[in-house]
Amino acid sequence: MGLFQQSVFKKYLKEADQAIMKPAFEKFAGYFHNPVIQQNYLL
Repeated sequence: MGLFQQSVFKKYLKEADQAIMKPAFEKFAGYFHNPVIQQNYLL
């Protein structure tokens, strides 16, 4: 089941509009790479 889900997800990402995906990923990455937020998860 995991391989099927992975292949569906990869297909979705290939077909997704990059103009929408890139800003969303940058926001996601910026949030989780924030040192203050990382410290909160460790507590």
